[in-house]
Amino acid sequence: PEFSFLNPQGNDLATLSKAIFDFNQGKEKEKQIEQTEALATKFHQAGTEKIVLGCTEIALMLEKSLLPTLDTMEILKECIVEEVKKRMVR
Repeated sequence: PEFSFLNPQGNDLATLSKAIFDFNQGKEKEKQIEQTEALATKFHQAGTEKIVLGCTEIALMLEKSLLPTLDTMEILKECIVEEVKKRMVR
């Protein structure tokens, strides 16, 4: 299947970067979650089918979100478990 990406640019990227940094610093965590959720919603409304949670902070900030997401850490974990299972059978 064909797919494309919408990446945050300009002000959106600056907002997301600051939200991640401030979230890590423990500064107004709810505000950072709200900003990240708003940005993700904006991209979803622009046609994004899934929000890729490409860093652990975004995954944490959007863990309660109802938006459709792909958590890269969860996918990696599943792949590792499957690989370990294969190797244990050998």
